[in-house]
Amino acid sequence: MNHQTGPLAGAAASETPMLDSLMERPATLASMASPATPQRADGIALARLVSIDDQGHAHVAIAELGIEDVIARSLVPVDPSRIGATLAVGFEGADPNKPMLLGFMLDPQIPNRTATSPAATAPEPLVLVDNSHVVIEAQQTIELRCGESALILQADGTILLRGTHLTSYATATQRILGGSVQIN
Repeated sequence: MNHQTGPLAGAAASETPMLDSLMERPATLASMASPATPQRADGIALARLVSIDDQGHAHVAIAELGIEDVIARSLVPVDPSRIGATLAVGFEGADPNKPMLLGFMLDPQIPNRTATSPAATAPEPLVLVDNSHVVIEAQQTIELRCGESALILQADGTILLRGTHLTSYATATQRILGGSVQIN
């Protein structure tokens, strides 16, 4: 029964069968889908590392493209301790479903740290690597260990070399220099 009154009652009544037929149709997957992923992804985007699966594949979410979980190839080492971190991603062939991890976003460096800040009392170790030179820098101690062996460098200039057997080879002159040299 139609109980509509007023000036639009006739118009609404004529549209009712069309509206009823639309309401009776089952929803299709296409009509329920979220906005489609773009067909192309040019440039670089930010992503979040979601997980690493059993095969070692990195899964990322790319919010600006509406992608919640896609496998990404990587140009950098990725481990589970970095889950949740922000990454820069490029796209293989501009395909948004083929992201390539370019690297992790670094936290901004804070210049002129004051002595009262926690970062000033415990700075992070510095590691610089280029093709022919590696520098590892720390405030107090650098310690390399392997089994019973250890090489310890201390800020006061002390170098400790420990091991069960020490062998030193030189193809040219081998010098031992010091303010004093003690053997046994």
